[in-house]
Amino acid sequence: MYKKFPIGRTAKITSLTAEALRHYDRIGLVRPSEVDPDTGYRYYTDSDIVRLNTVKALKQMDMPLMEIKKILDLEDFGEIAVNLRLCREAADRKIAELNAVKERISRAEKYYIGKAASAAENTGEVIKHIPERAVILCELERPSVENLYDYHRHFPLREGFSLNDEAGVLVKNGKRNMFAVCGKYPSPDGLVILECGQYLTEECSEARLESTASKLIEKAKAIGFEPEYHVEMVVLTGILKWNYEVQVPLIKRNPLPGGGIECGKGV
Repeated sequence: MYKKFPIGRTAKITSLTAEALRHYDRIGLVRPSEVDPDTGYRYYTDSDIVRLNTVKALKQMDMPLMEIKKILDLEDFGEIAVNLRLCREAADRKIAELNAVKERISRAEKYYIGKAASAAENTGEVIKHIPERAVILCELERPSVENLYDYHRHFPLREGFSLNDEAGVLVKNGKRNMFAVCGKYPSPDGLVILECGQYLTEECSEARLESTASKLIEKAKAIGFEPEYHVEMVVLTGILKWNYEVQVPLIKRNPLPGGGIECGKGV
């Protein structure tokens, strides 16, 4: 005789609620193999539990219940295979999205751990040595909720190029351009090179961005530098929150005969 499980036990085995099982019965998605005619109690078998676990797996891919019912009712093996492939591809997309969110949460966690460790110190501006960065510009002037978390789509790349998950704004000659940092690039053509060297930096909120940049530029000038540009790197502090790190280059340029300036390959 086959095993049969009452609804409470079935709910526990499948990690579903009894109400979910009743709903699946009502819509014909998973019907219990036996219903007591006197009490109305539902009883499920091993095969019912397999079907319930299949429903749960497909539902975790955000598939509507009626679409799941359609797949489970199919008898054409080829059609079943096609539908399962589509489910797998949807799962791959969801995993990629979850991994991206996980990475942002991880960066935010590290940010707040660092803030907690230095809470007693008011560091203000800091001079940092920053390596050379190759960046690609777009026409966006600043990050926003609408563009920051899928900003890569604003930067069409050629074959062999890749982008890091780093964004910022280059400010030069009164013009602002959002940029992404290139991780791999076979050629610097079409890119802007942010020079390697010392930068006067300070983290700030968007509300303090302009005043912080002005302050750092004036301090750079006071110690003998003439910054031709500054950078506003995006510092993620949460899933939908960010601050900026203003970076002002402290880089001397070599004078050329006749009074010219050798800028190298920097901006």
